[in-house]
Amino acid sequence: MSLNILFGIYALIACSLAAGNTSFVIDYDNNQFLLDGQPFRYISGTLDYYRIPRDLWVDRLSRVSALGLNAIQFYVPWNWHEEKEGRFNFAGDRAVTDFIELAEQKQLYTLLRIGPYICAEWENGGLPWWLLKRENISQRTSDPKFTSAVEKWFEVLLPKIKPYLRENGGPVLMVQVENEYGSFPYPDPVYTVWLRDLIRKHLGPNVVLYTTDGGSDGYLQNGAIPEVFATVDFGPRKDVSVPFSAQRNYTNQKGPLVNSEFYTGWLNLWGDTDSGSPTSAEIVESAKAMWDAGASFNFYMIHGGTNFGFWNGAEVNAPVVTSYDYSAPINEAGDITPKYVAIGNWIASLINWPKKPSLLPANSTKIAYGNLGFKRISTIPNSQLGDCKQGALSFEEMDFPYGFLYYSSALPPNSKELFLPRGSYKDFAYVFVDGVYQGMMSQYNNDTSLQLQAEGKTLVLIIENQGRLTYETINDYKGLLGKVFVADPAWNLAQLVNWTTCEVNLDTLTTIDTAGLEMTLYVPARYLNIGLNRFHILELTDVGPQDATNSSRSVPSLDYPIWIWADEIQSTSTVSITTTSAANKILQFFQFMLPNTMDMTEEAPKSVLITGANRGIGLGLVKKFLELDEVVHVFATTRNAATATDLKNIDDPRLHIVEMDIQDDEMIRKAANLIGKVVGKSGLNLIVNNAGLWNHYFFDKYQPELIPDMLDVNSIGPLVLTQIFLPLLRRAVNPKKPLGVANAAVINITSLGGSHSFNTYGSFFYGDNGFHLDGLLPYSMSKSAANMMTRCLAGDLIREGILVCCFCPGLVKTDMGTEKAYITVEESAGALVPNFLKLQVQHSGGYFSHQGIPLGF
Repeated sequence: MSLNILFGIYALIACSLAAGNTSFVIDYDNNQFLLDGQPFRYISGTLDYYRIPRDLWVDRLSRVSALGLNAIQFYVPWNWHEEKEGRFNFAGDRAVTDFIELAEQKQLYTLLRIGPYICAEWENGGLPWWLLKRENISQRTSDPKFTSAVEKWFEVLLPKIKPYLRENGGPVLMVQVENEYGSFPYPDPVYTVWLRDLIRKHLGPNVVLYTTDGGSDGYLQNGAIPEVFATVDFGPRKDVSVPFSAQRNYTNQKGPLVNSEFYTGWLNLWGDTDSGSPTSAEIVESAKAMWDAGASFNFYMIHGGTNFGFWNGAEVNAPVVTSYDYSAPINEAGDITPKYVAIGNWIASLINWPKKPSLLPANSTKIAYGNLGFKRISTIPNSQLGDCKQGALSFEEMDFPYGFLYYSSALPPNSKELFLPRGSYKDFAYVFVDGVYQGMMSQYNNDTSLQLQAEGKTLVLIIENQGRLTYETINDYKGLLGKVFVADPAWNLAQLVNWTTCEVNLDTLTTIDTAGLEMTLYVPARYLNIGLNRFHILELTDVGPQDATNSSRSVPSLDYPIWIWADEIQSTSTVSITTTSAANKILQFFQFMLPNTMDMTEEAPKSVLITGANRGIGLGLVKKFLELDEVVHVFATTRNAATATDLKNIDDPRLHIVEMDIQDDEMIRKAANLIGKVVGKSGLNLIVNNAGLWNHYFFDKYQPELIPDMLDVNSIGPLVLTQIFLPLLRRAVNPKKPLGVANAAVINITSLGGSHSFNTYGSFFYGDNGFHLDGLLPYSMSKSAANMMTRCLAGDLIREGILVCCFCPGLVKTDMGTEKAYITVEESAGALVPNFLKLQVQHSGGYFSHQGIPLGF
């Protein structure tokens, strides 16, 4: 007992001595910070302890310190520590003060952002879900229903932080009040002043408080708080003086310049078409400018981490993805990137920066465990249900914060269509009739109706909460929130009543989506056991008639991540294990084709028909298919066989030159009869509709005669050809083989000019190197029609075992693309054919680049 008392007295004396010599203040007159009485600047980086498993904290902090940074900045999410009201958790991965201590051991000071709102693309912006149980609560305002909860939270959190303040000898230099409050649409200055005073009540009058807002008066005028130091945030830009000038307007034209969020990348939502990431050069150029201006700044993010479980937030347009890689200098798996190297080289060049970067850290070992085999064990309608209550209740009313709820109601006879009005559900509804899956509805897609393909007595809606909104802050209730209707064939509407709501019990969940973007999940080693590991997959979408009754699945385990954008693929060979790792993980089983990354069967077709094959891409495809030994027949069509010199110069007995005009139905029928005699009972495996036409059409000229031909060749012709050749495709269908080009398939060669999501430029396209296309209006119309034709055919023919999809060959150096286009015929065809061979059932109805990357229609 006496020994413990003496040790306690000694510790207090030591702390007192240290605190007496430490301080952190703002020297407004000299536009600088003072650390322990000396001028101080920081170059810091954000990494969040709640996105990193605890056993990896030291590794990630070591990498930040090795880069030459002298501080870190991070949020404290309230909901991470108080998931259930009144139950606080600061242990394990939630031990925030341990994270501060470990950072200090790595010579890193801390800039602490305590909220209570943090945004951070985190569930509900860090605010606990249970606040929504308080009727008509107004979050982030002086509403007592909100402030009373904040007060109780800070009574627990802030006493833990106080010993770590610099004035008390600790590494915490500043504490941020709220977060980007100037972006909040309902600002309440009474609330922010109250919050300032509450923090000072717990941390003392000398603590340096700061705010962070966008770098303009429009944000700062409502975000700045009296007697609180205002800072700004902005990404790479050529003129950093503009946001810093705005900051000075709210600091009496004095004090240090600070960028609290200097963006090294960007967050990603499901369906994003690009990474939104600046280049290494752009980052370093702006960092130099800020350094030259005398500013302190924080790299956001220096390391992103992972939104494990259901902790991802959502934006107005879509949920945030599981990965929070952020295209940061230290990637999701903790590996250094070119951005890291570029920043380190720049910091090393700074003459008066005291902390030089150390040797580049080694990246960790990744392991691929091969394909993982899965067997069907049950469905949600038959298992995994927890507590049930009468009525259509929200997640909040069920006291069930995240995941899935199961709703069931009796279905009137002859119900043919389901109606869920806007706002009646959040976020995704998976619809079943008597256990038969009908389809998925998404509030993000504004889906309000669904055709019911089966009759039955019971309707089940499994509704998924994909994360509460982080920005803007709203009362984001989840579940079945409004009335549900069904209609009979005569369009008589009936409202469904007498609902039962049940919890779906799944322990630890992480999601992977098929709306583009993140195709893999990062699994730290801590989630794997030595020896036997068991993985559970919850499959959420229909993957086609052949797989609907299939009792097995195969999922590859990789040692790198895969990201898919509309125009690029990012993959690094040394990044992450990408299978799910702990029991009861959830992911949507849906494999996109990924060039050179998946262990797929690449069986070639025995017979293939290629239209428009006398030149350009068509000719290139003919040559590539003839390189495959498995191919027995290649039928190459041309309008005039006599002039098809390049085709006739190919010396291969497997090549059949067929005279055919895509606009002449009779010639198509003759070609089908001829080819039918050659292939016999084996049928035709693959049709590649490549024939195309493009004529300049300028909007300021009246040229209606040019439009019908382009529509006929580019969209109507391929449809008619497919119809006429359908009997040959049906002959080739083997129900025992998987869908693909070795079975029966139709591939339509279209163009990005027909993509609604890509075409934002009008009827012209200007690239670099002088490349341009103009007069594209009817061409784009015809290719858009071809894309829609592809989707309709895919839905119709998949029932017969015939795969249909479309590919964009790229901007190719042909008579259409000109010599200034970006890739050669050989490069395009050389990529297309291998990706044709990788097509599987889940790709039917898809739209892909020549590299096999999914594109937006």
